[in-house]
Amino acid sequence: MEQVIVVNPALLAASCLFMGLGLWLLLAATNNLLDRSTNTKLLYRMCSMEDIRKDQDLGVGLLSRSIESLSFVKSILLFGIFVEYIISIALVFSSMLIGALAFGIEAIPRDVSILISGVALSAYMLLWFAFLISGLWFAYWIKLGEVQSVHFTLLIIAIASQILFHVSLL
Repeated sequence: MEQVIVVNPALLAASCLFMGLGLWLLLAATNNLLDRSTNTKLLYRMCSMEDIRKDQDLGVGLLSRSIESLSFVKSILLFGIFVEYIISIALVFSSMLIGALAFGIEAIPRDVSILISGVALSAYMLLWFAFLISGLWFAYWIKLGEVQSVHFTLLIIAIASQILFHVSLL
C-alpha cells in the first residue's frame, strides 16, 4: 500500500517566506560586514547630521542630537550586523521548522515551532522599526529620504509576512 504524503501549502509558503527573508538578511549582513566602510560613511552621515548642519535651514533644531564619534558609529554598525546575523539564522531555522510542519513532521512540538518562528519574524519586524526610529531621531528623512524609504519598504514586507504566517496557521 502506498503512503500518501499530505502537504499543507500555506505552511509551505510560510516556510519559503522565512527562508527567503532569512537568506536575504544573511546576505545583507554579510555585505554590511564586508563593506563596512560604505556603511560607516552612511551611518556617520546620519548620526553626525552633517547634511543638516551644512543646510543651515532644515532640521537645525535637532542638531543637539548629533553624534560625531566615529568609534561610536563603528560600534553601532558592528552591533547592527551582529543582530542581523542572529535574526537571519533564526529565520532560516524557523523556515526548516515550519517546512517540516508543512509535511506533517514535528521536529519539535508544533507550539514551540510556531513560537520560535513567531519570535524570529517579530525580531525581523522590530529590526526595521529600530532602523526607522533611530533614523527619525537623527532626522534622516530630511536628507536621507531614500534610506528611510527602504526601511519602510522592509517594514511593510515584515508586516505582510506576519499576516501570511498567521493566516497559514489557520
